Amino acid sequence: MTGARPRPCGRPPASPPASLPAAVWEEISTSPPRSWRRWIRKDHAKAVTLVRDELAADRLIRVERRRVLLFPVERVVPRRPYVSRRLAERVSRAVRGGRPVSRVEPDLRVLAALAAAARIRSVVGDGGPHDGRDRVEQLAQPVEPIATALRKIIDAIKSSSSAG
Repeated sequence: MTGARPRPCGRPPASPPASLPAAVWEEISTSPPRSWRRWIRKDHAKAVTLVRDELAADRLIRVERRRVLLFPVERVVPRRPYVSRRLAERVSRAVRGGRPVSRVEPDLRVLAALAAAARIRSVVGDGGPHDGRDRVEQLAQPVEPIATALRKIIDAIKSSSSAG
C-alpha cells in the first residue's frame, strides 16, 4: 500500500482476523481507491475498539468499565506502565535526534513519524511543529502519505475546534 491512494499489493498481512491490519486490508481491498485521509477518518471508533480489545486480550492493558451518571465510561490502564514509558522515551529520542535516522529501527521510526505527525507533546516536546522538521520528514519517508494525511486531519480538527 503506497502512494496517495492505497491499493493492496501482495498477500494480506499474517494477523488474526479480528485485528486492525486485517480489517484495514479487507476495507481497502474491497473498496475503490481512496485517499489516505479518507481511510484515517473512516471508522476511527472501530479502529480504537479493535486495538483496545486486542491489547486487552494480550493482557497489555486493563479496561475498567463503569458509569458516570447514566453514561458508560471506560478507563484504559496499562498493566506494565514502565513498558509504556520506556517506549515513549525511545520514540521521543528517535524524533529529537541523537542517532542517524538510517540507524533507527523501522518500527520505532514509523511510531516516531506518526507521533510527530499527531504532534504528541510527550514525543515532539514544546518546541512547536517546526522544531526538527527535517528529521521528522526523514523518519516519515516509509509512511509519508499516511503521516501527511494524519497531520492534515489533526490540523483541521484543531482549527475547527478553535474556530467555534
